[in-house]
Amino acid sequence: MKNIERDEEIYHKREVEGRTLKSIGDEYGLSIGRIRGITARVHRMKFLEKEMGSQCLNPEVMGDIQWNSVRIVNCLINEGAIGMSIEEFIKNFNYNKMMLARNFGRKAIQELCRKLEVHGYKDIEHLKNHQPNSLCDRIRRA
Repeated sequence: MKNIERDEEIYHKREVEGRTLKSIGDEYGLSIGRIRGITARVHRMKFLEKEMGSQCLNPEVMGDIQWNSVRIVNCLINEGAIGMSIEEFIKNFNYNKMMLARNFGRKAIQELCRKLEVHGYKDIEHLKNHQPNSLCDRIRRA
C-alpha cells in the first residue's frame, strides 16, 4: 500500500470513525506520535486543498498544481519546469530524465503522476515507467 493511501486511511479512522491513536497505531505498527503527526499532516493538506481548490481546478502550468511535497516543487524549479505548461512538461520529460534530476526519486515521480491524473492527464505512461536503453541506463553502466 502506498503511504499516501495509508495516511488517508489513518486520517479517516481517526477523524471520521473516531478511533483512538493507540488502536490505529497497533493496527499499522506505528507509534501514537507518528499517528498524530500523520493525521495532522493530512488535515493540513485537506485544508490547503480546500483553500487553494478554486485556484487549482484548471491548472495551465506545472506551478499551478497544488503539490503535496516541497521536494517536487524544488525539483521542478531546478529542472526549469515549474513555469512550463503541463502539456509541454509531459512532452519533454520522461521517467528516466526525472530520475537523473537531483532529489527526484521514485515516490516523488509517483506523486507527480498521481496529481497529473487527478487533473485529467492520462497519456503519461512514459512518466511512470522506466524506459530501458536510455541515457539513464548508459550513465549507470559507465
